[in-house]
Amino acid sequence: FVLTSAGAAAPTWTQATNTNVASTIVKRDASGNFTAGTITAALTGNATTSTRSSSLSGGLIGYIPYQSAANTTAMLTAGTAGYVMTGAGGAAPVWTQATNTNVASSIVKRDASGNFTAGTVTAALTGNATTASALLANAANCAAGSFPLGVDAAGAAESCSTSITGNASTANTATNLAGGGVGQLPYQAGSGNTSMLAAGTANYILQGNGAAAPSWTNAPTISGINITNVPAASIAAGSLGSGVIASSIAVNAVYPLAVSAGTYGINITGNAGTANTATNLAAGAVGNIPYQAGSGSTVMLGSGNAGYVLTGAGAAAPTWTQATDTNVASTIVKRDAVGNFAAGIISAALNGNANTATRATNLAAGLVGYIPYQSAVNATAMLTAGTAGYVMTGAGAAAPVWTQATNTNVASSIVKRDASGNFSAGTITAALSGNATTATRATNLSAGLIGYIPYQSAANSTAMLTAGSAGFVLTGAGGAAPTWTQATDSNVANAIVKRDASGNFSAGIISATLNGNASTASNATLASNIAGGAAGNILYQSAANTTAMTAAGAAGYVLTGAGTAVPTWTQATNTNAASSIVKRDASGNFLAGTITASLTGAASLNVLKAGDTMTGALNFGGVASDITSAAGEHISLMPGGAGHVGIGLTNPDQALTVGGNISQTGIFISSGTGNNYFAGNVGIGVTAPTKKLEVASSGGSTFQVDTTNAGYVSLMIGGVEVARLKP
Repeated sequence: FVLTSAGAAAPTWTQATNTNVASTIVKRDASGNFTAGTITAALTGNATTSTRSSSLSGGLIGYIPYQSAANTTAMLTAGTAGYVMTGAGGAAPVWTQATNTNVASSIVKRDASGNFTAGTVTAALTGNATTASALLANAANCAAGSFPLGVDAAGAAESCSTSITGNASTANTATNLAGGGVGQLPYQAGSGNTSMLAAGTANYILQGNGAAAPSWTNAPTISGINITNVPAASIAAGSLGSGVIASSIAVNAVYPLAVSAGTYGINITGNAGTANTATNLAAGAVGNIPYQAGSGSTVMLGSGNAGYVLTGAGAAAPTWTQATDTNVASTIVKRDAVGNFAAGIISAALNGNANTATRATNLAAGLVGYIPYQSAVNATAMLTAGTAGYVMTGAGAAAPVWTQATNTNVASSIVKRDASGNFSAGTITAALSGNATTATRATNLSAGLIGYIPYQSAANSTAMLTAGSAGFVLTGAGGAAPTWTQATDSNVANAIVKRDASGNFSAGIISATLNGNASTASNATLASNIAGGAAGNILYQSAANTTAMTAAGAAGYVLTGAGTAVPTWTQATNTNAASSIVKRDASGNFLAGTITASLTGAASLNVLKAGDTMTGALNFGGVASDITSAAGEHISLMPGGAGHVGIGLTNPDQALTVGGNISQTGIFISSGTGNNYFAGNVGIGVTAPTKKLEVASSGGSTFQVDTTNAGYVSLMIGGVEVARLKP
């Protein structure tokens, strides 16, 4: 957008923005903010009675203001990235590097996973540290490498030990057993005593030996009844005792000497009721967890959902519980992908402070509204909450105090604007480059209401225009008062353009070759009115810290920058004139040579990328892949009504009809309930089958099904008939 003159009347306003766009007018956002590169003003002095300011002079990017003495503010240079500011009592604060490594007297900074290393962290905890491996070695605790079997009321260890010889009294299950190697099996060597059996040789079986340890064997000595499904090749001669029930695989026929006289055979379909050990537990599904439901009774717990954890319930069945990193009452904590989790309050009773902590996320001893301040070197105190409307005033090395700000003229008080933004004062004094006696303009103009706009009604005469409706813009009217005009994002002839909520607007044809932006309009000193100008004049910087006025432009002309020279008025036109400014005609159109832009829509004869309807044929050419999709997305062809999809033909009679051959490198899946029909022969591994079904083998011979014979089907291998199938 450009600034358009309207003769002797007030010029119209260009579209203002709160973003940092070169040569645009600044407009605050909904929070009153805007972005800019550098805002520059040359001040000749400071206001002698100012006690505070929204912005402080003398600082560079990243500088931090602090009170260097009573009523005196200084600037601390910008800190290095990752450094934190540390108070130094009455001296200037300093930047200190925080680190997650164990560096003496340094400030702790968590790493990307939320962790840090330290020597000794000292605190009296009401619970147990989840990862503590030993107590601190001292007279009241255990030695390094050992652990206490109990802790008394004073926190001292009771009966230190270096090993665990018993079982946890309430543990029902364990994820892993200690002491075993790959392939080893646990067994009970005695009451409450579990041992590991060495891994067995391949194809050996485990044989029980009563109260002794089980053993691996390939020639078991089997006794008892109902022994079934024992591989005959693994039974040594004479190893079966009297009364043994031989299996259904005919042990007698293989090892007649292994079975004593008078034995008989039977199949067992259940489990042995007295088995002491088992490689696998019956009745469990994938993901089930076994637990003891009672003495000698093992039950399966259903598999848990991904991310759930198993929670013990004493003598009852354990349950699956969902762990979460969000703040949900009574849930188990699970860190997120970065190692963090949310919580309400994490409480611990501490006996003292961490030796090297110089700051904390929260400070103890403060109430709602309290403000922490440095009362001395390495000492932080709390200032009680201030009364509503009071401001905190520094007092040098002493404690800051709350001071009541007021909009009335009270000596030595802090200024506070009233609800209308005003305040009263006696004399406001500042070192000016001129004298107040010659000032003919003011920062605020009287007689206006909220939203009113001042304009030059005549030479050196300012009037007020009533507030405009939301979304309206100010339009010049020559020598008359400017008027409010509604801007629109639709294509209305001679209307002012307003972007919609997405920043877009519609138009007939937009054509322009842009030479660039106004490169020298980087900032301006703003005032409500500028002296010395006539109606319609436009101010510009003629030199450093010097503002001049251009003559009023003719109606319809726009102001064009000229680098460091005086800007000029240029006539805008809707014709294709080189180097001219574009102006729409009465229909909203204009002519141009080439228009270059990234369009979000399409020309009237093009198909939209986001979805459209096309008639006629769609031809592809000049590319290796005609139709592609993003990873994981499908390509669907959806004919309307009774339409079909044809490849290589124009009259498909099925949902998909291919005129020609189909080649595939993957697998063919037919998931429908109907039948599959092949008119010709079917070959598997054979490119030219001569029979209805022909299957190639790795040995070179083929299996063929011949249906040409009347009354039977012939099965052939390598062209030789091997069987006939008759109905």
